[in-house]
Amino acid sequence: MKKTTKVSLGGFAYDIEEDAYVLLDNYINSLKQKLSNDRDSQEIIKDIEERIGELLTEKKGNAEAISIEVVQEIIGILGKPEEIANDPNDSSQANYSTRTQKRLYRDSDHSYVAGVCSGLGEYFGTDPIVMRIIFIALTIFQGFGLLLYIILWIAVPRANSPKQKLEMKGEPINVASIEKTIREEYSQVNESLKKKGVASFIEKLVYFIGRLVYWFIQVLLVIVKAIAIIIAVVLIVTMLILLFVVLNIVFFGGVLFSSAFPEIHGIPLGEVITSMFEFSTSIWITIPIFLVIAIPLLAFLYLGIRILFRFKARDGIVGLVAAAIWIISIVILALTIFYQAKSFTIRKNVTETVNLSPNLQKGETLIIKANQNEDSLYTYHNRAFDFDDYSIEKINGQTMIKGRPNLTIAKCDKKFPVITLVRKARGANNLVAEMNAKKITYNYSLKDSVLTFDSYFTVPAGEKWKLQELAITLQIPEDYKIYIDNSVESIMNLRQPAYKYWPDEIMDKKWTMKENILKELEK
Repeated sequence: MKKTTKVSLGGFAYDIEEDAYVLLDNYINSLKQKLSNDRDSQEIIKDIEERIGELLTEKKGNAEAISIEVVQEIIGILGKPEEIANDPNDSSQANYSTRTQKRLYRDSDHSYVAGVCSGLGEYFGTDPIVMRIIFIALTIFQGFGLLLYIILWIAVPRANSPKQKLEMKGEPINVASIEKTIREEYSQVNESLKKKGVASFIEKLVYFIGRLVYWFIQVLLVIVKAIAIIIAVVLIVTMLILLFVVLNIVFFGGVLFSSAFPEIHGIPLGEVITSMFEFSTSIWITIPIFLVIAIPLLAFLYLGIRILFRFKARDGIVGLVAAAIWIISIVILALTIFYQAKSFTIRKNVTETVNLSPNLQKGETLIIKANQNEDSLYTYHNRAFDFDDYSIEKINGQTMIKGRPNLTIAKCDKKFPVITLVRKARGANNLVAEMNAKKITYNYSLKDSVLTFDSYFTVPAGEKWKLQELAITLQIPEDYKIYIDNSVESIMNLRQPAYKYWPDEIMDKKWTMKENILKELEK
């Protein structure tokens, strides 16, 4: 077994056999002796040792120690000390038969700004002027030439060492080429210093600007990520709240929101639907409605979770299934509503006229009032659902529909006032529509000089909502005096032929009918 020793070259330690160490040590000492009187000797020896270290790492393989055969091969690659030219311009003794693979560097020795173009020229084997013309053309005609130059300036390293300069040119890295490169570098020092006075400043300035742009982009990315997190959290919280609201309203009647939304008081959507349409069960409406609303909410919720936690998932199939369910729900909902719309095709009116004979003393005024019952329309209580001019209520386990009548005041040619009640409703045919209209129940009373109207009309328990309406016309004779109480405002029609006031402007006042127009009386 051969003895081994440790040797350090280029910052790395190697185990080397004793005879190989002697050969390598003699080789390096010969180089030092050859360059002993050269001012560049230390730089040349340092670069040669780094190159020897690279070759030792490359040639060693899996062997425990470096053999003499490896050292002999490396010396053959680098060349003998005698190949170092005494004349820096004479490279005839160098062996350039084996070239190295080119690497892209910035060539600062032949640069005007940062050496990007000269480095590209060396890499592609063309004149740097060609590369400069290309960058100028890209800047003028495409607009990104300058940006591309700055990116390459930041990304591409500069060729500083002789080894890097040889790699940039693709020349063999041996003793002769390293020595030649270093001599050329030192011979150009004075010229480079003169040329680089302004160029170095410009290079540093552009590099500084490039770093500022880089850090600005980094800060911008952090801000974008922060905004994305905020958006994700808002999406998640909002979608969870909306899902809870939809579930509560569709299936539980919104009992948890009665204080915030008094128009929703504990009647599930299914009961509201069955009170309107000819359904034995509301499942054909409630489930599709829930799915149509919930699936997009769940999609946004999932998107927020993906943004927040930034995980990858194969969710294509799930997305397709959800989209298919959503489309099917819309189709079912549309078909169901279309089928139910048939029961609203025909509209019929039923008219009732009543002559009034109020018990009035001479000069006395007819007082018009409206009941203000606690369970009247828009007086919110449990188990009620209000929409437009209607209210659906759950009373003693039965669903009841209430509606707001419209009161109009006009002139009549008779001695006493006349009330005309026009009941309106829809149905699948004329007979059904007329029957629906006749089922509208409404109460009013006349006692002495007080005419009192109910604030709402009703539909018998168990009957369906068919757009029932009630129009009341109170016809007043010429010179007849009336007093309109504030309670009547809620049922007054906004379009009145006998006056041009808003309903609140005629309340709590006395009026008389003069030439088809109500005129205010002095109090």
